[in-house]
Amino acid sequence: MGILCGLEGVAEKEIECTFDKQFFRSVTGGLKILSDYKAAISAGDNGSITIWIDDIGKYRGSFHRNLITLNSVETSTKKGLREWLSKWLPKQQNA
Repeated sequence: MGILCGLEGVAEKEIECTFDKQFFRSVTGGLKILSDYKAAISAGDNGSITIWIDDIGKYRGSFHRNLITLNSVETSTKKGLREWLSKWLPKQQNA
């Protein structure tokens, strides 16, 4: 089990994250996890992605490499998050 800290738009300081249940490798997998959990994570050779639903129901995502946020999204629709993930997930997994 891990801890996600400081997610924007979330009042809780820390959210527990069970890697075997909340880790994803595909856009569809990540969105499916959000149906059951508040957050999901992914990691590859070129970075990591965290996606979550904030306290007011917005979908959010962030792409990090070497502890630097390279891109993030805040959208009111699952479709918007899907589009963002479709762009950034391949960048995380490939050079």
